[in-house]
Amino acid sequence: MFYLRPSRNVLSILEDLVVNSTLIILGSLFSFALIGCGQQPSTKEATVGLCQDLAMLQQELVSLASLTPESKVSELKAIRDRIQLSLDKVKRAESVLQDVRLDELKKAEENFKKTIDGISAKETLADASVQVRQAGAEVEAARAQATSAVQCP
Repeated sequence: MFYLRPSRNVLSILEDLVVNSTLIILGSLFSFALIGCGQQPSTKEATVGLCQDLAMLQQELVSLASLTPESKVSELKAIRDRIQLSLDKVKRAESVLQDVRLDELKKAEENFKKTIDGISAKETLADASVQVRQAGAEVEAARAQATSAVQCP
């Protein structure tokens, strides 16, 4: 009788598939277990994080002062984008810290965005500097108010 035996390569491929599938399934189960155990940060941790984010926002706002009348609109928009990232981090903390209200900061942010977006590519920063500095000052005032309300060091 003649029997067809699968080659060693086919068997090793099947073994590899079984092992890899098992590893993928175990890895997925472990990931789901970790996600299920995930906890919101404590109020203290969230407050520390918020204070750090507010300090980073302050640093980004200070960079507005580095702009000169000869600066390009693209430089201003790059600073705006960094400020926006900092503001987004600050706003995320609001969902964890229920007693923190960032209404003034959100209003100042909206005004800042409108001011920057309203600058024509043909305008120079010399033309728009007064409005930009005023909008930045409003964000800084709202940031300082939030820092005080949270009692950041």
